Amino acid sequence: MKVIDECCCECITQNLNRTKASCPVCNNEGVTVSRITVEHLVTDDYRNAVDGDQYKICMNEDCDVIYYNLDKEIKFLKDQVRVPIWFKKDADPKYACYCSKVTEDQVI
Repeated sequence: MKVIDECCCECITQNLNRTKASCPVCNNEGVTVSRITVEHLVTDDYRNAVDGDQYKICMNEDCDVIYYNLDKEIKFLKDQVRVPIWFKKDADPKYACYCSKVTEDQVI
């Protein structure tokens, strides 16, 4: 089964069954995201470290890893991204849309 989900920010998750690359820290299965998503959300200090096209996002709310690429042995942690990732336990604020900076509280 092919699963495709798109958001307003052009972050894309594709075909979750194609590869099962687990997070290098918590071993949860990651979800595919595009390189451009990683480039847009990592801080300027880490943008040059983005290498390779296959990134995963760790969906474990307790894990500090946000994005990782196992082939290139790269991982980006919560303090290396521009905004709090909405599903991580300590995200504040929780953005519903990163592009327009709309928070979950504003939507509610």
